[in-house]
Order: sequence, then C-alpha cells, then structure tokens
Amino acid sequence: MTSAHRSPAAALSRSGSDAPWRRSAFWLLQLVVLALFLIRVAIVVAFHLPAGSVATEYTVAVLFLVPVVYAALSFGFAGAVATATTVAVLSLPQIVLSVTAGDRASAAVQVAQVAILGATAALVGQWVTSERRARMIAEQAREDHERTEHLYRELFASNLSPILIVDLEGCVVDMNEAAHRLFDPLREDRSDGGDAHPRIVDVVGPEAARIVLSELVSPSGNGGGSPEEPVVMDSDAGPLLLRPTVTRLQRAGVDEGLQVVFADVTAETLRRQRTDAYAAYVLEGLEDERRHIAQELHDGPVQALIHLCRLIDAAAEPASATGTAARPPGGGVTTRHGERDGGDLSALRQIAEATVAELRGIARGLRPPVLDDLGLAASIRQLVAGASTRSGARGSFRTSGEERRLQPGIELTLFRITQEAVSNIERHARASSFKVELEFGDNAVDLTVIDDGVGFDPDASGRRSATASMGLAGMNERARLVGGTLHVDAAPGKGCRVHVQKLLKPIVST
Repeated sequence: MTSAHRSPAAALSRSGSDAPWRRSAFWLLQLVVLALFLIRVAIVVAFHLPAGSVATEYTVAVLFLVPVVYAALSFGFAGAVATATTVAVLSLPQIVLSVTAGDRASAAVQVAQVAILGATAALVGQWVTSERRARMIAEQAREDHERTEHLYRELFASNLSPILIVDLEGCVVDMNEAAHRLFDPLREDRSDGGDAHPRIVDVVGPEAARIVLSELVSPSGNGGGSPEEPVVMDSDAGPLLLRPTVTRLQRAGVDEGLQVVFADVTAETLRRQRTDAYAAYVLEGLEDERRHIAQELHDGPVQALIHLCRLIDAAAEPASATGTAARPPGGGVTTRHGERDGGDLSALRQIAEATVAELRGIARGLRPPVLDDLGLAASIRQLVAGASTRSGARGSFRTSGEERRLQPGIELTLFRITQEAVSNIERHARASSFKVELEFGDNAVDLTVIDDGVGFDPDASGRRSATASMGLAGMNERARLVGGTLHVDAAPGKGCRVHVQKLLKPIVST
C-alpha cells in the first residue's frame, strides 16, 4: 500500500502517535522526567526536608505536569499515558515509605497528584490524538480529491471528443482541447470572442444549444440525455455529425452546471445511411419484382385461362344446338365422336373461372393496381373487405383528416405494414373483429390496426424462434426506412394493436 492510499490509522501509526516508543524524542523525554525526579530527591536529601514538607508532598503535580502535557501534545494519548506511568512508577517508593511510616495523609496526597497527572495525560492525549486523526482524515480526503481532480483534468484534456462545461446561466466556463479546435473557428464567426465565458449558443450554434439548454431547464432532467438524431457542425475537414450527451454536474445534491460531450457519429451515421439505402434498394427491387410477376400473371396465365373459358363456351354451343338435354355438372356423356357433352364442359369452365379468380387475387396481393391508381385509403379499404370475406371477422376501415395522396414510397410502406398486420389477424389472431384507422394530419400520417383476437407476447415470440418475429421485424424495418416509428402493443388474451406514425415534415432541418 502506497502512502497516497494508506488509511488515516496507518498514517497516524507511522507518524509515531500510536507507537511513541519508536521515536528517540520520547525516550529523551523519559530521561528528563527521571532527571527531574532525581533532582527532587537530591534537594530533599541535601536540605534534610521533612516528610510532610511542601517540597516533599506537593511538588509531584507541579514538577511533572509540564512533561506530561508536553508528551500529550507531542505523542498523543499513548505518549501521555506512558509518561504519566513513568511518573507513577518513580513516585511509588515514596508512597510506600509514607504508608510504612504511618503517614497516610502524605501518601494520599501523592496518590492524588499522580492520579491528577494520569487523568490530565489521558484527557489531553485523547484530545490531541482525535484532532490528529481528524486532520489526517481531512488531509487524506483533500489528497484524494486532488488526485481525482487531476485524473479528471487529464481525461478531460486528452479526450478526443469535444467536451464543454456549462454553468447554470448557459455560459461555457471550460472546454477541452478538442472543443477548442472545433468550436473556436466557429465562434469567431458568431461573436467577437472577447467574453471570458461565452454563451453556449455562440459556441456550438442554436440547434445544439437548444438540446443542451432544454436539459438545463428541464425540471425532471437527470442527465445522460442525448438526442436520437445528431446535429451538423462545419469543420475544416467538412461537415461533422455530432451527438451531444448531457450530464448534470452536482455537488451535495445541488446542480452546478452541465457537462456536454459531443460524440462524433459521422462514420456511424454514414454506415447506417448506406445500410438503409441498401435495404431500401432491396425493398424497391422486391416491389419491382412483385410488380413484374403480377403483370406477367395478368398478361400470361390469366389471359390464357380467359381464352380457355371462351373456347369452352364455343365448344358447348353445338351440344346445345342438337337438343341434348341439360345435365348437371359432371353428368355429361360421351358422344359417338368421343367428345364430352355440355355438362362436363360447364364444370371445366367453373374450374377455369376459379383459377382465374385465384390468380387475380395473387396478382393483386403482389401489387394492387388500386394503390397506384386510387391511393392508400382505397387500397386499404379493399384489403380490409377481402380479409373480412375470407376470415369471417368483422373488419372496418375509417379515415380521418384531409385525405390526400402521399409519396409513393410512403403509401407503399403503409400498405405493406397493413397487409402484414391484417394477414397476421387472418392466420393467427382468431379475432371476431378488427379495425384499421388511417389519420391524415398536417405534419404526420398515423396508421392503426387493432384486433380483439388471442393476442401474444412479443418478447416470448421473438425468443421461441428466430423466424417467429420476422413479420414484426419487417414491419418495423419498413417504417424505419421511411423515417417512421412502429409500436406494437400486445398481450395474451388481449388482442393486438399496431400503430405507425410517419412525420411528413421534419421537425429539425439539417
């Protein structure tokens, strides 16, 4: 253990207060006490002083009080008690002689003086030791504080991220070297730079200052806050994306200001933007492929089946013209030419018509034409009606606000999320009813899908299987790619609520 980290008790022990016999000054003091005692004895012998004289009985306290107090002040409790013990030991023969001679009063006076010296030594020594301990604890605390302050200053100065210290009035009272390099050129363009403590708005600009000051004036703010979107700063190397993290500085529970760390998230943001761009590109390619497949289904198999239906109708006409009695489907007979009559042709036509309807449904699911032609509300209304017919659940669709066309990417995203949510209701929810609400606001569009089905636990669903929550993950990713947010509220036995919000106008322009 180094001296900088040893406890106050260990420091006090090393100083000699707890073990004074380790110091030569203590033994020198004991020799002084012995010398004073011998001088006292010599005076009594030389002048033939009687046993009851003042010089014999009442000089113990006067003669040894100064050495005992000095021992207490110099060596603390242990040194004072040790010195008082020395005086008691030296006085013991004289006390014994007084008792032997029958002079109990003289013995009592000497015992009282020794007791007074002992009590004085204990009290003064204990007080000195306590004061020394308190002083050493205070010094240790001060050293720890200075060491911590020094370490903080080193970390503060050497941190590669710009750091500002802001007081309660919104002024920058300190900044590290990285902050000087970044903000000083910007501040010269905003102010004269002559203020001792410039305002934070003059240092970092209005947008970053708004984030910091909102944390400063927030009554419920507890520090550690940071916005999800970074702020843009100009630098010599080009625009930087910085995310400010605000931490409250407190002493004894009282706010003294804020520490603001500007983390450079330029590379991270660019990587995320590239990832989002690639994901958007993949989704766009998927939608193009769906559009192509839907068109191919419509132009190929569907048209071929329609043509087949017409040929069946044409083949059935001769059978009708010969007066063959109508038969139920599948009840026709073979003619002499090996052909089936109109009854089997009618069944074949029904199969062809069902296949056409199914292929058209697949094509509409891949890329509904109504979405491109009539917009989001009409396509969702058609989707809800189809789901109600297939599942038997009562579906409803409601719009509010001023209905209008949105950007194609936003409309497609909201439609796909609705399609996935409604599909989940059909396959898993066992709901008796569901509803879809589309709200057009001035600055946002909100989509909500609610059902009264069996519900589920989103967390447990994600833990059971890696693919169990892919539908939710896909909806969330689609919403995020267009700048929207998706929230899913579900619980077993309580149905499910899917809510999507897309801001149509950015709150902060970058």
